[in-house]
Amino acid sequence: MKIIGRQAVSFLLFLWIFSTISFLLINLAPGDPASTILRAEDVAVTQQQLNEVRQELGMNDSIFEQYTAWLGSFLLFDWGTSYVTQEPAFMMIMRALPATIYISAGAFLTAAVIAVPIGSAAALHRGSWIDKSARLLAVTGASVPSFLIGLVLIQLFAVQLGWLPAIGAGTWWHLLLPSLTLGIGMASFYIRLIRSSFLEALEEPSLRAVSARGISEQKLRWKYTFRAALVPVISVLGVSISSLIGGTVVIEVVFGYPGAGSLIVDSITRRDIPVIQGYTVLMAAAVSLIQLSNDLLLRWIAPNRGTEGRVF
Repeated sequence: MKIIGRQAVSFLLFLWIFSTISFLLINLAPGDPASTILRAEDVAVTQQQLNEVRQELGMNDSIFEQYTAWLGSFLLFDWGTSYVTQEPAFMMIMRALPATIYISAGAFLTAAVIAVPIGSAAALHRGSWIDKSARLLAVTGASVPSFLIGLVLIQLFAVQLGWLPAIGAGTWWHLLLPSLTLGIGMASFYIRLIRSSFLEALEEPSLRAVSARGISEQKLRWKYTFRAALVPVISVLGVSISSLIGGTVVIEVVFGYPGAGSLIVDSITRRDIPVIQGYTVLMAAAVSLIQLSNDLLLRWIAPNRGTEGRVF
């Protein structure tokens, strides 16, 4: 419980510092939100109108007063109103977020289906054609940008074969190509990591001790070796998931998928500050919680790792 308490305090402190810095950077960026609002309403912009909107938004207050007002509202889940659509920013983000979660979950599942069997087989058949093919596949996948993989998949499965939709959302079929695009890039990294972790686990002295007890080779590999190999994978899992969340932005734009990534790109283009601030802090909180959960999971699976150097 003490560990959880310390992690919770660190999480809240980080989130406060990050939200403060992001607020300052966003508000110091060039551009006039008042002008953005008036242009969105298609009215002739006059100086008097600009002054009225600035006064209404509190832009004439000091930066400290603006920050305290924003922070107080933000903690109550009042993230402001979009300058473009006049909708609550919180509702816009929450409406777009599930689509991004679906793509991320699909990509993670794709990566696991590809990386676990290939990485394990490469380690168990070290130096064989299986191992060489797996390493070639991993290097190739890591070298190709994700958006290029997406364009190739669109050309093949949507344009040439006509099996899957290329853009938009609405059905589970629309998730396949974006998830596959992200999953291939993620799998490339995990194939190499699982292979090296598996090889390292096979050399563990504790594994030889377990083998001496007369346990079958198959059980030894998949119960003990796989568990030992899982520890390094979990240690970088949080970083990978965090990168995956950021990677959805590009993929959503490529596939025209209406998720949180597409929303933030449109908001940045239009300088829709309430949506940008809400999304930025929410993603920081999500990444921090993922890292915290990953650390707790690692402590649960390998409580002695880092203290006694053992995994069994």
